[in-house]
Amino acid sequence: MGVNLLYSQIISDVEDKIKSGVLETGQKLPSEREMSAQYEVSRAVVREAIKVLNEKGLVEVKVGKGIYVTKPTNSNVTRALLRVIRSSDSTLEDMIEVREELELSAIRKVIANSDSTGMGKLRNACSLMDKEGIKVSEFVDKDAQFHLTLAKLTDNNIFYLLISSFYDLIDKALFDLSHMVPSDNEEAQIQHWTIVNALEQKDLKLSERTMRAHMDMIRDEVKMLRERHLI
Repeated sequence: MGVNLLYSQIISDVEDKIKSGVLETGQKLPSEREMSAQYEVSRAVVREAIKVLNEKGLVEVKVGKGIYVTKPTNSNVTRALLRVIRSSDSTLEDMIEVREELELSAIRKVIANSDSTGMGKLRNACSLMDKEGIKVSEFVDKDAQFHLTLAKLTDNNIFYLLISSFYDLIDKALFDLSHMVPSDNEEAQIQHWTIVNALEQKDLKLSERTMRAHMDMIRDEVKMLRERHLI
């Protein structure tokens, strides 16, 4: 049996145990020696399996302490999404479409569940982008905070993890390539405030329409980059 197949079997077994709850977050895995005996493979094969599991964000290797099942984080989710995207030939447009649906779903949940305290947090996050003379890099960071605050108001951590990951995959990559101009920031901020005010009024149609327009700005950015052969 090939080495690849051997360590793939270990990976599949550990993944299944994590998904089923047999292995829980923070739980320590058996040592390399114990896993070598358990799976009847060499320790080199075990190390390769652990390396892949670590790259997938499923386990963390703590030097001198052992191997532990990790808690899902946005960086773990981002790495997993990136692997799927690369293997499926997905485009930036595909990713924007998915992010748009996530943002729209978040809006619906916020309108149904949010209170004045939550909306106050979103308003505060939005006001940070009103700073006069704000640098593009700072605006991008505050823009991320705004969208992540919206995601947190859903009270569903999966929304936060996914929206955060799609931000990492889309917005940061576009910023590195294009460096948004101030007029884009100004229009984006108008849309941010429209979304905040619409959510406070529980105006679902206006909230959704504005979020779609917000995502269309990102699509236009991608189109411009393609026309300039930058992506």
